[in-house]
Amino acid sequence: MFITILLDAHRLGRYEDSPLHGVKAPQYDPKRAVIPSVTQLQQIRTAGDDAFRLVTDLMSGCGLRNGEAYAVNINNIVADVYRVTEQVNQATKAYARLKHRKVGEYRDVPLPARTKHSIECYADTYGTVDGYLLRNPKDVTQAIPHHVIDSQWRRIKKSGQADIPEGMVHYGPLQVDAATLIKSSGCGCDDPLRRRRRLPGPHGRGDAPSTPPVRGCRRRSRIGGQRRPPETTSPDVPRGVAAP
Repeated sequence: MFITILLDAHRLGRYEDSPLHGVKAPQYDPKRAVIPSVTQLQQIRTAGDDAFRLVTDLMSGCGLRNGEAYAVNINNIVADVYRVTEQVNQATKAYARLKHRKVGEYRDVPLPARTKHSIECYADTYGTVDGYLLRNPKDVTQAIPHHVIDSQWRRIKKSGQADIPEGMVHYGPLQVDAATLIKSSGCGCDDPLRRRRRLPGPHGRGDAPSTPPVRGCRRRSRIGGQRRPPETTSPDVPRGVAAP
C-alpha cells in the first residue's frame, strides 16, 4: 500500500525522481516445515509437565495455534467438535479474538478421542476457572502466559531428553495435524504450510472456509457427513436425487 502511494505521487509529479529508486524489496524465503514422527511426537509430549502435554495434544490433534491452545476451555467441546473462540494474546497476556477474525467469530475443528480425553483428564485433575484449563501459575484468575510453555520447550530441546528433529520449532506439533489432513485427503500436497486447510463446520458465519482443493482431488468434510450424491439427467428421477 505504501509503495503504491509513493508511485502515484511520482506519477502525479510530486516527486521528480522515483522515491523507490535504488530500494531493494525484502526477500522472503520460507523454509520447509519440519514434522516430527509419531515416535518423536510421543517423546515430546511426555517430556514436559501436564500443561505442556495438553498443549501438544491440542496442537497435534486439533491443529490449534499455540495461543489458541493456551485458551482451551472445556465448555467449547461440542460432541466430537472443538469450537475455537479465542486465544491468549502474547503481548497483553489476556484473552483476545482469534487471529484474522472479528470479535465473536469462531471456527470448529474435529476433536479426536485422544485429545478430548486429554482435556477431560486435565480438567478432572486440576479443575477449571470459568471453563478455562490453563491458568497463570502465580494467579489463577489470569490466563497462562506464553513463556510458561515456551520455556519448557527450550529446556526440553536443550536437554536432549526427547528426539526432536533438526529444524523443528515449538509449533511443530501443529504441523502434525496439517500433515494428517493432507494425507487423509489423498490430494498429493506436500507442504503443510501452504496446503493446510481449516475444515468447515456446520455453524455458518464463524466457520473458516477450506483452501481450494488441488485439481482432481475429491475431498469430503470430516464434519458434516457424506459426499453429495451424483445427479442424474434421467427424466424419471428428480434432479439432485441419486439414480438407483
